[in-house]
Amino acid sequence: MEQLFDRYSTAVYSVAKRILQDAPSAEDVMHDVFMQIWREPTTFLMMDGDLGNILVVLSRNRSIVVLRDRVSKGMQVVASVIDRGKKVERRSATAKAILTVPCSDEDFRALDMAFYKGLTLSEIAVGTGRSPQSIKKSFCFALQALHLSMTPQVATGDL
Repeated sequence: MEQLFDRYSTAVYSVAKRILQDAPSAEDVMHDVFMQIWREPTTFLMMDGDLGNILVVLSRNRSIVVLRDRVSKGMQVVASVIDRGKKVERRSATAKAILTVPCSDEDFRALDMAFYKGLTLSEIAVGTGRSPQSIKKSFCFALQALHLSMTPQVATGDL
């Protein structure tokens, strides 16, 4: 294995580095290629052709798989961020639509920070520059407005 590594590691690494444009990922590909030889030595003994060419092709193929996974994960992250943004917009629009009874923006903002952002009373007080008592009053007003706005819907079953 030492002789194989000394002889072919530069070629395997170079192919991976050229495709991935990333040294740590190229090293991972090189490791995978040589681990494959370690795990399945008889497979390589039975192959026709130059071992160096076979290892370069393995490096190329493995690098392309890594690159595709990277692109796929990137697309999933973008889709997740977009989806998360849409959910926040829908929640906010739904909450504002439910609060049709007059509720000040300050009261709604305090309730929104607690419910949707998960902030504590003291965090909201620090973030808004208001006292914890006024935040509690905002919660009470906003929840009363929410209760009053939902009461007709609860009675008719329109939820």
